[in-house]
Amino acid sequence: MDIDRFLLLLVMLIPLSGTFFIPLAKTARLRNILTVFLTGIPLLPVLKFIPLIFGGETLTFQLNSPLGDDWLYLDKFSLFSLFVFTLIQIAFSAYPAESLKEKRHEYYLLLTLFAGCVNGMVLARNLLLFYILWEAASLILWYWSGEKNTPHRNRSLLILVSGSLFMLLGLISLAVECNSFDLISIKEQLEGTGVKDITLVLILAGIISRCAIFPLHGWLADSTATSANTAGFIMVNSGIYGFIRLFVFTFSPGEGWLEGIALLAGITGIIAALLCMIETDIKRFMAYATISQTGFIFLGFCSGNYRGITGGFLYLLIHSLAMGGLFICGNILENRTGSRNIRLMAGVLKNMPVVAVSFLVFSLSVVGFPPLGGFFGKYMVMMGSVSGGNGLLTGIFLLISLISLFCFINLFKYLLLGTAADKNFAPIPPGVVPALVLLAFLCLISGLFIQYPSLWIFSIVKDITGAVMP
Repeated sequence: MDIDRFLLLLVMLIPLSGTFFIPLAKTARLRNILTVFLTGIPLLPVLKFIPLIFGGETLTFQLNSPLGDDWLYLDKFSLFSLFVFTLIQIAFSAYPAESLKEKRHEYYLLLTLFAGCVNGMVLARNLLLFYILWEAASLILWYWSGEKNTPHRNRSLLILVSGSLFMLLGLISLAVECNSFDLISIKEQLEGTGVKDITLVLILAGIISRCAIFPLHGWLADSTATSANTAGFIMVNSGIYGFIRLFVFTFSPGEGWLEGIALLAGITGIIAALLCMIETDIKRFMAYATISQTGFIFLGFCSGNYRGITGGFLYLLIHSLAMGGLFICGNILENRTGSRNIRLMAGVLKNMPVVAVSFLVFSLSVVGFPPLGGFFGKYMVMMGSVSGGNGLLTGIFLLISLISLFCFINLFKYLLLGTAADKNFAPIPPGVVPALVLLAFLCLISGLFIQYPSLWIFSIVKDITGAVMP
C-alpha cells in the first residue's frame, strides 16, 4: 500500500518535473518526445489502480500539517477523471511546437506544468491544495493564450481570475462552516444539512467561469482563437470535474438550485449552437461547439437520478475524447492552410483521408449519432431529464443537438467536398496522426462496446445514488 501511495503522488509530480527536465533537452524533437513521456507515464499507475479502486478501496496520501493531514485522495470518480485527462494530455502532447506560431520554446514546459496541475487538482482532498492547483492552471492558460495586452487575452484573464476569486471566497466560507479543509470531513458534516446560499453562489460563480457558461462564456473562444494551445478545452473539463466533486459528491444544493443550473446550461447551449452556425473561424467554431455540448453533462448531473447521472458520465467520457480530437483537427487545418478562416479551407480534407475519417467520427460522436458513444450518453441524459419531469429542458437540449448536427455535417461536407483553392498545403506535423487515430478508435469502441465503460460508470453512480443498475 505504501508503494501505491507513492505512485499516487507521482501521478502529479511526474508532469510537474517537466519544469526541470524539458529545458535540458537540446532539440525541439527531444522536448516533444519528453513531453509525451512525462504526460503519458501517469497513465501506467492509473491503469494499475483500476482493480484496486473499483474493487472498493480508496487511496490517500498523507502529510502532517496544521492545515490537515490528508492531501491526495483517489476514489472511483477521480480515477475515471484521471484516465480521461491523461489520454487527452497524451494526444495534445503529440502536437509539435514547430507548427505553432507563438511561444514555441515554452510550449512543452507549459503543457507539462498544466498537466501536473490538472492531475493534482483531480487528486486533491484538501480544499487549499484544490484551489491552488485550480488557480495555477488558470494562470498557465492565460499566459499561454497568445500575445500580451490584447483585449481578448485581458478579457480571458478578467473572467478566469474573477471567477477564481469568487471560488476562493466560497471555499473559505465552506471550510469555516465545517471547520475543516478536508473534503471527506466536509461531506460527512454536511450529510442531511444544506450549505449556505452565499457559499453556493460564490463556488458556482467560479465553476461557471471555468466551464464557459453564459454570461461568462466568451473567454474560451477568445483563448482558443488567439493561441495554438488546446488547454482551454481541458480547463472546461476541469471545471466540470470541480462541479461534480463539490456539487454531487461533497454536498447537495437546496431545492431549485440544480434545475436553475441546468436551465442556465441550456441557455448557454442554445447561444453557443447558434454562434456555431455563423462562425467562420475554425477554432472559435470548436470552442462554441464545446460550450454547446457541455450543457448535456450538466443536465445529466442536475437531473439527480441514476439515468441522468449515468448519461452525464458517459457523455463526459465521449465529449472529452471527441472534442479533444476536434481541437487537434482544428490545429491541423490551420497549420495546413495558414488560416483559421473556414472559407479558405474548402476541400482541404480531400488529401487527408485519415484526418477526414477521424474528423467525421469525432463530429458524429459529439452530436450523438448512433451507434457511437455520444448517442448513448445523450439518450441517458434525456431519459434522466424526462424522468425528473423536465420536459422543457429536454426539448431545449434536443434542439441543441439538432442544430449541432446541422453545423457539423455542413462543416464536414465543405471541408471534404468543397472546391479547393489552387494552393500547396503545408504537411501534417509528425506524431499527430497516431494521436488522432487513437482518439477516433476510442470513440468508436466506446460506442460499439458501450457495456464496458458502462460497467465503470455504473459502479461510480451506485456510490452516488445507491441505486442498483439494471
